[in-house]
Amino acid sequence: MRTTLSLMVAVLLALFGFNTAMSAELPAELSVEIQSLNNDLTALKAEEKTLFAEQTSLKAEEKRLIDVKELLDGAVKNFNTEAATWKSDLQAQNAEAARQRAEAARQRAEVADHNSRCSGSSGDQSFVNACNARAGQLNSWGSQIDAWKEQVNSWAKRVDDRKGTLIMKENGLKERYADLQRGVLDWTKRKK
Repeated sequence: MRTTLSLMVAVLLALFGFNTAMSAELPAELSVEIQSLNNDLTALKAEEKTLFAEQTSLKAEEKRLIDVKELLDGAVKNFNTEAATWKSDLQAQNAEAARQRAEAARQRAEVADHNSRCSGSSGDQSFVNACNARAGQLNSWGSQIDAWKEQVNSWAKRVDDRKGTLIMKENGLKERYADLQRGVLDWTKRKK
């Protein structure tokens, strides 16, 4: 350790512009001490510059991490809104599918009832005409139910496709949060 006196001399000499050329006028021991202090001062200035650069880098990284977190928080909020909308659409699609299946079951029951009443042959032409007219109605109703089923199935496919997209988005957000967490840990280690 340098003595307090030699450190004070070095600082004063540095403040008053002493340079190594003047050291010839001083005793050799003091000149060596001054030169050593000048070297230490140069090293400290270099270390200060390095530390300042590291501090600047850490501040920039902190700002970047905060910005990334804010973006991810916004993306999660949007994702949650999109997921809630999807869940609502899924519930509506499931309700519509249940209504369609119930209507199809009712139509099949009507067809079974019609077939039990109108099977075979009859000599009563008005009965035959009524059975044929009812068969036409039931067939038309069945066609409408089949078209409805296709719409419900198409809707179910769209809802299911959106589910796949939401899963990919959720996994992407999890990966980005993991990256952010690693970045924060690295930043914390560097800051110490």
